[in-house]
Amino acid sequence: MNTGVYVVAGRDLRRFVAARLDQVQTADPTQHPIVSAVAEETDPKEQAFLGGAALMSFIGPRAWGEAGSDEELLLFAVLAVYTMRDDEPWEGYESRVQRAFEFMHEIGEVEAARRLRQEIVDKDKDDELQAITNLLRGTSHKNPAEIAAHEQEMAKATRRALRAAAVLDPDGATTFWETLG
Repeated sequence: MNTGVYVVAGRDLRRFVAARLDQVQTADPTQHPIVSAVAEETDPKEQAFLGGAALMSFIGPRAWGEAGSDEELLLFAVLAVYTMRDDEPWEGYESRVQRAFEFMHEIGEVEAARRLRQEIVDKDKDDELQAITNLLRGTSHKNPAEIAAHEQEMAKATRRALRAAAVLDPDGATTFWETLG
């Protein structure tokens, strides 16, 4: 494991990353079906997608909403930004994580933070996504309280991305109107 590549925002995440990788690689497939799906998949692109999702399933919930340490937020940021562009074949968890950190260093922390923030803006502006959301609201058999609870949960994903971006780039924009400039 190349140790220097795991330094992000002035923090050496090598041990933290090694512990998370161990957690994924030794996961019980009966408890984490996505891990077994990665192993069973034969299409390299689909395997890469599932492998990325498996990694995120172990770190994403740890940094949900207001939860999560800076290390968890940084690992989330590295994986999330890499996932936005990843089109490489699957070579395993360790290789994927190392490539994600290398990509972080290639684009820089400020750019990675900008991409996390921009994704939030883009989702808000995505007409197709808004149409699907509105359709689901209009045809859902859920009551308004269930819809509101779901929207509050989705807001936690936005909050997680903003917090991760702030750890990468504390001076960056954090509100919607600041991202428009």
